[in-house]
Amino acid sequence: MNRILKIFSICFLALVLLSVPLSLASAAKKKKVIVTPSNPCTTVSSVTYKVGSVDPQFGMSQEKFASMVRTAARAWNTAAGAQVLVEDNTSMLSVNMKYGENQVALNNYFTSLNSVVLAQNRTTPSEYARSASGVNPATKQATLLTNIKLGQYLEKRSKGKLVGKEINVLAYMSDTDLQSTLLHELGHAIGLDHTKTYGAIMSAQTGSLENQPSTLKAADIKLLKNYCTNKI
Repeated sequence: MNRILKIFSICFLALVLLSVPLSLASAAKKKKVIVTPSNPCTTVSSVTYKVGSVDPQFGMSQEKFASMVRTAARAWNTAAGAQVLVEDNTSMLSVNMKYGENQVALNNYFTSLNSVVLAQNRTTPSEYARSASGVNPATKQATLLTNIKLGQYLEKRSKGKLVGKEINVLAYMSDTDLQSTLLHELGHAIGLDHTKTYGAIMSAQTGSLENQPSTLKAADIKLLKNYCTNKI
């Protein structure tokens, strides 16, 4: 009888000892917590890019364009608090300026707009003073029609596009407008989609002629932070 009790005790002790590691493992599994970094963008892989070609028909130097591309990339890096965009001359992603029908069409609208401005400048001081808006009615109407046409142009044509391994600037109205396009397309290169917030860089809608965004807005930064968080 004593022998049976001894064997039983040994078996029971063995079972207890075997159950301890399993219990500890189960407890550790339950206590496992995923910790989100204070800056999730530090965990996102950098996107490399290089400054590509500039069509001379734009009348912009390679040096100035390169500087503007770097400024746009730096803005995203600052917003991210991390190097999400890194310039690398061996990168497959190139940023270019390609002259074509988009810029030609935009130039035509500006020629029309310049005609309106010349007409306004030819008004006499008395005519200018009589107009409540500071512009005579005929000129005001012509300006309105020109801006409507420009708005229609901007809806139908792209000023920049990310296709495969190329970001191509296809048209621009001013340095501010170009900076806006570069920020937008580099945002896509990072992996960002559009935001529904009008006036933000990553909005799908182009800003008005007089109010082109050239800096990242709160909606853009929120979009970036959400993207980084979702990549964890």
